[in-house]
Amino acid sequence: LREDFLKFTTTNLPYWKESGLWSQSSLSNPYRGKSGYESLESIYTCVCELDVRKDNDPIRRRAALVLLNAHYKDALEEWKSGKPKKNKQPKSIGRGDASAMIDHILSNMHPGWDMFGSQQKSELRTKFHDEKRYGKRWSILVASLGPSILFLCSPQLAKLVY
Repeated sequence: LREDFLKFTTTNLPYWKESGLWSQSSLSNPYRGKSGYESLESIYTCVCELDVRKDNDPIRRRAALVLLNAHYKDALEEWKSGKPKKNKQPKSIGRGDASAMIDHILSNMHPGWDMFGSQQKSELRTKFHDEKRYGKRWSILVASLGPSILFLCSPQLAKLVY
């Protein structure tokens, strides 16, 4: 746990109780999607917005990564079932449903996706998979230690996750 957890919690708890974790911020609402796929896209958009913020917002980022992990499997099952049929692409060697779904999310988030080179697309795919992996690690910690670990973890523990 972080050494200043009592002071940190005492200082921030009134704000969190009043405003919540997501409200009244310039972040996209991670809950705006209706389906599993749309929800996954909303959550990943929120994760990316947190990455480019000037101020470090580790608690929201950790929570968004846990949400990303939680919604990934549901979104993939929805994608496989063909609910968003207009978005389905034919499979090729080494490119399954997960790859097609992630590419579709990234193409919605990055105008000009079709004009990107293979290296730039690869870097964006890698970033998505890294974020998903970090979300899985945080999810394991939350399942074992409870959600308070997202708020109270030490910098040393956070370094181990990333």
